[in-house]
Amino acid sequence: MLPGVKLQGIAALLLCVLLVFAAAAGIAPPAYGLLHGRLAYPFHSYVDRCLMIAALGGMFLFWRRFGIASWREIGVEPQNTSHLGTGLAIGLLSSAAVLGAAVILGGRFLTGSAGIGEIGTLLLAALLVAPLEELLFRGVIQTVVIRGIGAGAGIAAASLFFATVHFIKVPVDFNPVPVTAGSGFAALGLAFAPFADPNAIASRFLLLTIVGAVLGLAAWRTGRLWLPIGLHAGWIIGAKLGNRLTAGVPGHWAAGDFTTNPLSFAALALVGIVIWKWPRSSTT
Repeated sequence: MLPGVKLQGIAALLLCVLLVFAAAAGIAPPAYGLLHGRLAYPFHSYVDRCLMIAALGGMFLFWRRFGIASWREIGVEPQNTSHLGTGLAIGLLSSAAVLGAAVILGGRFLTGSAGIGEIGTLLLAALLVAPLEELLFRGVIQTVVIRGIGAGAGIAAASLFFATVHFIKVPVDFNPVPVTAGSGFAALGLAFAPFADPNAIASRFLLLTIVGAVLGLAAWRTGRLWLPIGLHAGWIIGAKLGNRLTAGVPGHWAAGDFTTNPLSFAALALVGIVIWKWPRSSTT
């Protein structure tokens, strides 16, 4: 092992990841059996939610084993909170630019409008998801990996993990009848099926990796999570609102939404350049 390389935190992280997947697979069936009568969601939704809950639980259970002693170490500080609004604006503008360009180029077309209630729901989802995911992926995971293998490789590794988690998806048509103790493990096995599709890897997985890299760079440059939280929230709102207001033209090269459109690569490259030029915090 190279001198100064700290792998204990990474080993704890890998163990945590394995336990998270196992816990989610084990918890999903009884959760479904207990709540399905009250919350009529399909089984795949229970698996997805259990994964997030298990990940957050694992993060706090393994907190000390990761070598993290304070919230400050993972970028949670009151300074530079204005970066939250700046990131939100950049995220919204970049996603709007992609979808606007797609409409102009004929790849997408306008389908309707969004009501106040829908917009409020999108805002609430973004305000919940973005902070939690940034705390997990950039605050904890990226911090631990950077300590072990350095900034460049650490950001790359954390970005690949971020992309993998968002790329895998339990098929929406997987609704076992009856749901058994092994249904959660079967669901997770099917979730990795997209990796067998080269086109999906070349488009969506690569794009998600770049998204993760830009968010990781934002956290590293500023030393805090406010900028990546703002960016992430802006992209969530822009992508979901864009899907509500526009639809793709079948067969057109620019028909994809923000997570699959080739135009998104250009937008992310520009945002990445802006973040790269961002003044680096003295605490990083």
